[in-house]
Amino acid sequence: MDENIYKKSKSEFEKIYITIFLASLAYQSIYKQLKKESMETVYLGPFRINPQRTYRDSESNYNDVGVRGENTSMILRQAAQSDKTLLQDVSKWLYNAMGYSVVIQDIGSSDEDLKRGM
Repeated sequence: MDENIYKKSKSEFEKIYITIFLASLAYQSIYKQLKKESMETVYLGPFRINPQRTYRDSESNYNDVGVRGENTSMILRQAAQSDKTLLQDVSKWLYNAMGYSVVIQDIGSSDEDLKRGM
């Protein structure tokens, strides 16, 4: 009888140990992934640059919005000129969150218009 209790206790102990070990592995994996993501996250300060009424087109390519969001308009402009998916996704998110949408529209004169005197 003591041997059955010992075998049963050992079996339960092994199950608990395996469960704790697997949980530990899962937590370590989650910790590593969160640490990796936090290292890749760029901080956006609480103070954004006030929006301008118009923006000048730039020849530069931007890969991030900048610490104060200063490159956001150029990134959206690049998206409007090439892959509209980003612009549509941002516009949809903004509309769902605040009821506004983003529209990129050319206004003013191009170089050709200036040459023709327009």
